[in-house]
Parts: sequence; C-alpha cells; structure tokens
Amino acid sequence: MIAKAKKLLLTFTMVLMVYVVAVLSPVSVSQTRVMAAECEGDYEYIYLPDNSVEITSYNGTDAQVVLPDNISGRTISVIGENAFCENKTLETVVIPESVTAIQKQAFASCENLKNVYIYSESKLKTIGEACFWMDKKLEKITFPKSLRTIEKNAFGFCAALTEVKFNDGFQSISTELVASSKIRIFGSARIALAIVRSC
Repeated sequence: MIAKAKKLLLTFTMVLMVYVVAVLSPVSVSQTRVMAAECEGDYEYIYLPDNSVEITSYNGTDAQVVLPDNISGRTISVIGENAFCENKTLETVVIPESVTAIQKQAFASCENLKNVYIYSESKLKTIGEACFWMDKKLEKITFPKSLRTIEKNAFGFCAALTEVKFNDGFQSISTELVASSKIRIFGSARIALAIVRSC
C-alpha cells in the first residue's frame, strides 16, 4: 500500500513539474517571431507570425532613405526597436504605408535627422517610447489618421521641433510626449492640452 502511494506521489510530482516548466518557460519562437535576422541590402529583418517583416537594423549611410514597403516579397509592418538609433548620416526618412508600428527608440539620437515623411494613407497605429528622442534637428511631422497611440517621450529633447500635426482617432497619448520640446500643436484640443501640460 505504501509503495503504491509513493508511486502515485512520484507520478503526480513529475506531471506537476512538466506543467510548471510548460507554463513558466518563455513562449516558443514559433508562437512569437523568428528571431534569426535575415539581410537584404542595407537592412536586417525578421519574419513575424503574420508573414510580414520587422526591420531590426539599418546598416547604410545614405542621407535620404525611402524605406521599401516589402522585403523578399513580404510586407514591412514594423520598424523595430533601435533600428536606426544613433545613425549619424540620416537626414530624411520616408515611412511606407504598410508600417503599422515604429518601436521604442527606432530613430533615437539620429543627430542629423530633419525630415520624417509618413503618407496620409499610412496604416501606422503606434509610435513607441522615445522613438525620436534627441533628434535635435527634426523640425516638423504630420501624423496620419490611422495613428492611435504615441508613447512617452516620443519627441523628447527634439530642440528644433516646432510643429506637430495630429489627425483625429487617437486612443492613447502620453503626457510626457515631448519632454523639453516647445511645439505648436495642430489637431485635437484634448491632445494639445495633454502636451501643453507636459512642457
């Protein structure tokens, strides 16, 4: 009887351990995204679960960069964290309509970046934290109607930034959007108020 009880206890313990490992282990690569970076031209990228592409790094030195809307036949949907961070040569960037998210610090500390063009028909929904942080030469930017969320300090310490144009449709905007920047706001009064409070 005791031996049988011990056997049952051992079986239960093993099952419990398998369950804990399965629950607490990191989500498998197949469930999130394929992390092995691919390369094409000046871009490094990864495949996302929806078969679109995230740009993870730009290795070029061009002053004007028009991002393609696809790589290897797959749509570019995300500009990844730190993808262009600390680029010293970039002056102008054109974001393709297909991009839905620009992640944290994607263009931070690009000391010569002056112009960011986003198409009016863009699908862009999210601009990540500190996305354009310390882009001291950036002067103005217009957001598409698709944009829903701008995270904190997206334009922090952009000393030359004097004009930001918003369209309707926002769902979330940080009150720390433009730390130490002085900007004229065009668009929703609610958004303008949130920004004024943070300056």
